[in-house]
Amino acid sequence: MICALQHGDLNAQLCTSAELALPKFAAKVNANSSAVVRADVETTMHAGWTEAQVEETAHIAALFAAFNRIANGFGLPSPYQDGLLGQIRLNLRIRDITGAEPGKRLRKFHQRRG
Repeated sequence: MICALQHGDLNAQLCTSAELALPKFAAKVNANSSAVVRADVETTMHAGWTEAQVEETAHIAALFAAFNRIANGFGLPSPYQDGLLGQIRLNLRIRDITGAEPGKRLRKFHQRRG
């Protein structure tokens, strides 16, 4: 799964269609937000996510994109030594420490809120 994420392969066979739907939606919000249409939201919802979860994903993706653009505008370096790869490594270390499966806590959080 890590290799698929490193290469931006959101079609990896390691994830369920529901697990892939949300990152695909977030990627579209980040890369081309003006092209997002109601059908994109509905497609993500049909994969098993609630409208509130899709809405939160849009907010988070848009905010992170804005924060990154602001940081880039000021010429700030990444806080991770190896950029995205360093961030993935940090997340894996956190997983090793907590024993939590990536995304599991987020899914539980959304199930409680949904």
